[in-house]
Formats: sequence, C-alpha cells, structure tokens
Amino acid sequence: VHVPLAALTGHLAAAVECFGLSEDDVVLHFARPTVDVAVEQVLTALSAGACIVVPQEQLLAPAALLELLDAEGVTVANLAAGYFQEVVAALREDARPPRTLRLMISGSDRLYPDAADRWRAATGVPLLNAYGPTETVVTATVHEPAGPAAGEADTVPIGRPLGGRRAYVLDDRLRPVEPGASGELYLGGPVLASGYHGRPGLTAGRFVADPFAAEPGARMYRTGDVVRRSGTYAPLEFVGRTDH
Repeated sequence: VHVPLAALTGHLAAAVECFGLSEDDVVLHFARPTVDVAVEQVLTALSAGACIVVPQEQLLAPAALLELLDAEGVTVANLAAGYFQEVVAALREDARPPRTLRLMISGSDRLYPDAADRWRAATGVPLLNAYGPTETVVTATVHEPAGPAAGEADTVPIGRPLGGRRAYVLDDRLRPVEPGASGELYLGGPVLASGYHGRPGLTAGRFVADPFAAEPGARMYRTGDVVRRSGTYAPLEFVGRTDH
C-alpha cells in the first residue's frame, strides 16, 4: 500500500490531537514493526516530542505488561483488542492498575462491551476504540464509550471519522442506506493511500470515485466492512464483512 507523505502527515496531526499527546507523555510502542499501527505509535509520539517505551519482549503476559506500564510511567498505550481483553482479565485477578496511564487505545479487532466496562470500572482510565484499514492510513475512526456499554450492542462502536475523513454507509449501488440499516463502509477525504504498488487493477477496484465530494477527482476507499449507524452523526457500529 502506497501512502503519500501528505496523507501520513495529515493523519499524524489528527491523531496527536485526538490522543492529546504532548512532550509530557510516555508512549508504549508495543505493535510489531510489520503492522501499520507500529508506524502510528512511533511517529505520533515523535511528532509530539513524547518519550517512547519499547519492551524487550513483544509477547508479554498481561500481568507483566501491567507491571511494565507502571515501572516505566507509561501514559498512553495502544493494544490489539484481543490482547487488551486479556489485560482486562488480568485486572480481575487482582493485578494492580497502572498508576500513570491516562489513555488506553484498543484496535485491530472487535472490542466487546463487557471488557470496556470492566476496564473503566477497574482503572477509571479513558478508553478509545480505534478502527482503520491500512488503505485509510491506520486509525480512521475512533469511539470513546461514555457509559456502560454492555447490553447496548454486540461490540463497542468504531465511532466517527478522524482527521477530515468522510464515512459513507452505502448499498451495492452506492446509495446511502437508511439510518439503522446495514451497508458497506466507504471512507473518503484527503487522508487516503494512493493505491497498491504495481497493482493498478486492484487499486481501481478498491479506490473508487467519490460521488458525494465537492472537489473534482475525489476518491473513497471500499473497506469491505459492513456497518450501520442510527443517524447521520451517530457513531458507526461494526457488523461484519461483505465476504463472510
């Protein structure tokens, strides 16, 4: 995936603002270097002048990670949802909540409401659910559960677009669906990859003309993810995949 410099810098500026990063922060770099969120973890921290903590081991037991966050004074951490939910389970087993952490970000998979509720009850630390394909430059939407999430939905919403992106929920004829109905998620705006290197056919099939944009030549990315939202400005809810 080829990401233009302007799209990357635009995303970094939006992410730094969204996460509230500053030179006072200590950011955990936990993602493997082969995944896109690793770029976000490092470059947002450097953009804000924050410190970065890199664990000596990438595969830490959840209790060991909690000890590391405490020992290194980490203030912001971003974990894959599956691993985050293991960390929440460790908290239930009387592991000590991190004292310096001010923001936890979960992404890369579905986040379940009971885990979000248990995290907030055990730590009081704000939690963001992050979503975004590489083609939309890492984190494209975010959602912060504001109250008890259990019982409201199968998964925590993936939220609203970040950094000037536009989110459309469309049917198979590229028409907006009614509020509450499911449709495929398309993401447009200035923060998009330019396409797949050396694969023009695949690029043309996934990055299509944006008929809703005012600027000529605007494109949107067809995510293949099925979502819904209750209204125009409501947070997006992940439903599934078009190919499943």
